Amino acid sequence: QKIVDTCNDHDVVLIVSHRGYFYYMLEALFGKDLDELERENPDILATLIPNASVARFAYDNGKWILEELPK
Repeated sequence: QKIVDTCNDHDVVLIVSHRGYFYYMLEALFGKDLDELERENPDILATLIPNASVARFAYDNGKWILEELPK
């Protein structure tokens, strides 16, 4: 949230991390634990997210949207 608070509309932010942190970031962004996210999105999170994968998110009116799945 600290990053979002410093941004202007339509800014683009790049966050680079390892897979383990990416899972924690998903939990923080969507306010759910990883088990719950996996149950709701089995096609996305049923297997490990590949190394060097890219996911794209949007932030609109205080809500995060997963626009591009990790691949």
